Amino acid sequence: MNLTFDERMLMTLYNNGTRGGTVGNLKNMRMCISQDETFLGNLTNSVLSKLDIMTEDDFEDAIFKGLEDINAD
Repeated sequence: MNLTFDERMLMTLYNNGTRGGTVGNLKNMRMCISQDETFLGNLTNSVLSKLDIMTEDDFEDAIFKGLEDINAD
C-alpha cells in the first residue's frame, strides 16, 4: 500500500494502537473540520479509504514506517 508522508503522519497522530480505533479517531476528527480546511478533509478521507482495506499487519507496518520517517528528519 502506497501512503504519502502526510497520510502516514495523520495516521500516526490519530493512532490509538489499533486500525479500528484509529479509524474511529479520524472519523471523530473529521466531524470537526471546517469547510475551508479542504486539504485536511481530503487527506483524512484518503487515509480512511486506505485504512478500510488495510489489514492490522499493514496498519502496524505503516505506523512503524511513519515513525521511521519522523526520526529521519
